[in-house]
Amino acid sequence: MLLYYRGELPDIDNEVAIATVGTRKITEYGQQNGYVISRDLARSGVIVVSGMASGIDSVCHRGALDALGHTIAVLGCGIDVVYPKQNAELMEEIASKGTVITEYAPGTPPTGYNFPKRNRIISGLSLGTLVVEADVKSGAMITANYAKEQGRDIFAMPGNVGEMNSLGTNHLIKQGARVVTGALDILKEYELLFPQKIRTDRINPPVTTMFVETPRPAPRRTRGGYTPIIDDRTNVDERGISVARPLYSLSEFTPKKQSKAKDTAPAKKKESKKAAKEKTTPKSLPTNLTEEETKVFSAMPDDRGITPDELARGGIPVAQVLVALTTLEIKKLVVSLPGGIYMKNI
Repeated sequence: MLLYYRGELPDIDNEVAIATVGTRKITEYGQQNGYVISRDLARSGVIVVSGMASGIDSVCHRGALDALGHTIAVLGCGIDVVYPKQNAELMEEIASKGTVITEYAPGTPPTGYNFPKRNRIISGLSLGTLVVEADVKSGAMITANYAKEQGRDIFAMPGNVGEMNSLGTNHLIKQGARVVTGALDILKEYELLFPQKIRTDRINPPVTTMFVETPRPAPRRTRGGYTPIIDDRTNVDERGISVARPLYSLSEFTPKKQSKAKDTAPAKKKESKKAAKEKTTPKSLPTNLTEEETKVFSAMPDDRGITPDELARGGIPVAQVLVALTTLEIKKLVVSLPGGIYMKNI
């Protein structure tokens, strides 16, 4: 019957609020993506809602705060009780820059029964719920179930097949949850409904003549010689699309013509199968890739970007493509460009 709160109470019915939840047993994959997605959502004008638990919740609150955005923490205890203890500073920062809210009376301890019950408030405050990383028995899955019952949108970030923390999110995707690999996947669902609230242009850097200094990649070799490498240091136009420039000209790296001397002919005939295989196999391809990652990486062109839909047309299931692209990006073998385009980074 009562809600207690600290901080600034937003007009939630006229705001775009998204719940970002996940497991307490966070991995580096969940930490990195949960932070970035929440940060970009907040930059775009979205209120980030979570439960201030350790793990994914804390990371998502931090991402929103670092973006100078508004975040709401829904507690499973009294408004004057800090849980977990290590989040004391985080709770004070949220109370001063966002909102801390609970249905439990002051002094109520953080008992186990309280947290699944409070999850209905997390999903109820939000237009949609994103599950970043979760086991099938995680409390985040309870939040997703509440969201479904309340008629809210459900989003999920794909993860490695077989990983405990990805069982829940991959299950949601199979059940029809919308796949999220970045904040834009969520924002595009609401930008037409809330044109005055959502600013996707705040995610991409402004147009500038300066470039970010990054290591210069080695030229790629193709059948016809060396192809120009697209510099990672790109400009972004007013539409948010990267405008890259080639670092090298084709003629600069065109191999010299082979000598036609007679003694070279026998050498070509005696070329071993092993040497031929080395020519067709990229030497820079890591050996620790899964079968799915190898299949997707090999299907990507060397000289241009490609969308997940294009890769799926080659016979690879789109869910498998999305999961593989996400892990390949984490391993820094591919880079994602504006417009949902992916490109090899070796």
